Amino acid sequence: MPRKGENIYRRKDGRWEGRYVKGRSKEGKALYGYVYGKTYAAVKKKRLERLTEVPKSGSILRKADLTDEDYHFSVLSDLWLESIRPHIKQSTYNKYQNLIHSYIISELNEIQVSELTAEVLQSKCNHLLECGGKKGCGLSTKTVGDVLSLVRRLLSYAASIGYPVNCSGKEFSIKQSSKEMCILCRSEQETLCRYLLQHRDERNIGIFLCLFCWAAYRRIMCIKVG
Repeated sequence: MPRKGENIYRRKDGRWEGRYVKGRSKEGKALYGYVYGKTYAAVKKKRLERLTEVPKSGSILRKADLTDEDYHFSVLSDLWLESIRPHIKQSTYNKYQNLIHSYIISELNEIQVSELTAEVLQSKCNHLLECGGKKGCGLSTKTVGDVLSLVRRLLSYAASIGYPVNCSGKEFSIKQSSKEMCILCRSEQETLCRYLLQHRDERNIGIFLCLFCWAAYRRIMCIKVG
């Protein structure tokens, strides 16, 4: 059986086999090419290399050169990552790869790119906010915002190489929750200052100096206003 969303199979002889469309006959019939390897990862890489050769030979990846399984986010994300890899830092590449495999593929790979709507995408983002993460306690709005931003880039890339897309991901946004500012009363400020002076280190002295400078600034402003 193939991995979901990919034309990669385990053969009876133990090897892995990957299938891809290498061209079309005069009648429009798909002509398939095959790659083989000892591991799933090796075949996936070879198949991806064959797919990425198509955009190099023309302006876009033709819709006719894609099979149904190529329209899933696992294949799309691999193509996109390979296209941007020469232009970004390794740390950025690792971040994108982690977000894609941790959240995007797990949430969206059951859905073909052409079937994704703004309503479905928003529902998936809400699910990540409520139940995402290893513990299922929900992800931060910052993380889900990063995931949504990445999906938008994937959808934009999909359209540029001939994938049919139904939404851009820009139909909604993730509202960032702002933390409520805590204002200390005079007695609490005095308690904090005593603690900082009693436990002197570079960090605490720095905090104390910031508080002192802020207090001095407020007094100066009050004098000017008065």
